[in-house]
Amino acid sequence: MLSDVAVAGQSVTIRAPELFRGIADTGYAAYRKAGGHAEIRATMHDGLLLPKLFRQHGLRTDIADLTHLATCRMYRNASQVWQGLSKNATEGMATPARILPFTFLLLFGQVVPLVLAFSSAVSPASYSPHERALIYVSVAASFVPRILSVWKYRQSLLSALLHPLGVTLLLILEWNALIRKLAGQPVTWKERAYRMG
Repeated sequence: MLSDVAVAGQSVTIRAPELFRGIADTGYAAYRKAGGHAEIRATMHDGLLLPKLFRQHGLRTDIADLTHLATCRMYRNASQVWQGLSKNATEGMATPARILPFTFLLLFGQVVPLVLAFSSAVSPASYSPHERALIYVSVAASFVPRILSVWKYRQSLLSALLHPLGVTLLLILEWNALIRKLAGQPVTWKERAYRMG
């Protein structure tokens, strides 16, 4: 079944009724029914909260791979990436209730296996054969999906190989965003400062 709305950080796609005649409540009417961006004006994370709003109003949402339709380069340099991800971090992972579980899962699922693999390669006598096997299975479990995404989503192989570093930087960014929020510091985006709730 087709969804009424597909939302990503780069795109909000709402089915136009003229393309899907006979399907009620699609297109702009669905957007208006949910209240649109006016209902989430206090957020900078419409990619999460707009679909949630649509679902609260009985509309279907979906995740779609739109790689074949468009490309998007949201940021041009490391500073823009940091600011862009920081601006809405505290509405996603960087909340007091979520930061510890996400840190644990990402650190031990995506970073620690590689560190242990290097350690076991440098000092194999420090690990039993069973421990080394578990380490290498963990490395494969963290890298195989990332390597597959290189092929599926036309990403660079280097980005997959640097994935543990990227995850480490993401966790630093998330903790920094939470600490800044708790300290009452504003979020800066596109040269504007915002105080998030």
